[in-house]
Amino acid sequence: MLLVLLAAALFVALRLRADLDDQVNNNLQARTVAAVNAYREGARLAAVALEDPEESFVQLLDGSGEVLESGGEVVGPAILPEEVRQSRYGPVLVERELPGVDGPARILVTGITVDDRPLTIATGQSLLDRNEALASVVNSFAWGGVTSLLLASVAGYGLARASLASVEAMRRRAGEISISGSAVGLPLPPARDEVRRLGETLNAHADSNSGGL
Repeated sequence: MLLVLLAAALFVALRLRADLDDQVNNNLQARTVAAVNAYREGARLAAVALEDPEESFVQLLDGSGEVLESGGEVVGPAILPEEVRQSRYGPVLVERELPGVDGPARILVTGITVDDRPLTIATGQSLLDRNEALASVVNSFAWGGVTSLLLASVAGYGLARASLASVEAMRRRAGEISISGSAVGLPLPPARDEVRRLGETLNAHADSNSGGL
């Protein structure tokens, strides 16, 4: 049962993490598109809708990695110069701690060209909520699993004790018979199971021996 609980917890945690990661990535892509459109229309990046300024941000950087515009409360450049260069060949996804952002942040780095000028859009979102959701699921499985395991152990012990009660009664009667020499047979449980058949066999054997004597 412990292995089943561990396997179920691992499956749920991995599936939930994948779903939450997809949601974060989709949000970053949508925010990147909104930032590019806002810049090309002459609007400020601060006008781009952010879920929470302390948990999401958007930055516009030039080819050297210098911040031209910023939305949110992130302090300083969110990405490194080499990541700016890498974005020229395709989107780059990185994660790191940033001043002004709660928790670790996932950053989507996208290179764009406006009027033959290479620029970079960096959109980021905190992973704090995702990590808290995963931790909550793991804790729920931990506490629930321990409780379920204890209850199952107690129930299993009770069932085993109840099923062996008839065997114990037969053992005590067999001890009394061996001491007193009584011909009274072993007590049989009401259930038609292996223990009853064993008792019937032993009683039949005892009857045959007493009859022979």
